Amino acid sequence: STAAMAPAPNPRASEAPRGPSAGISAGAAGQGMLDIALDDELLVALCRRSRRRLREIQSSCQVQLRLDRARSTLRVLGSASSIQAARLQLDSLSGPRKAVSAAAWAELMRTRSLQDPEQAIVV
Repeated sequence: STAAMAPAPNPRASEAPRGPSAGISAGAAGQGMLDIALDDELLVALCRRSRRRLREIQSSCQVQLRLDRARSTLRVLGSASSIQAARLQLDSLSGPRKAVSAAAWAELMRTRSLQDPEQAIVV
């Protein structure tokens, strides 16, 4: 017999099966709740800089977020569509990374906040 191939789980954020409202517990007044298990790297990214990323996700997706550092979970409260939007933003935080040389990194940091593009030109 042939075994069905299951998709590999996302190592950074694991939760219930995917779908518009899969894994979302129903709450009062059409509100849902989803607990998302976070890996260490994503947990650190969410805790960094006074939890700025959490506030950005809350405001842009219209959800309430509760971060439990002890259990490495993020509780998302909101409508099913809002929870799905928050899940997509969390997935984007754990995108691919590329190693760069120290010189390239220094140049990226030098030019990241320049107002005048002429200053970024290297001769």
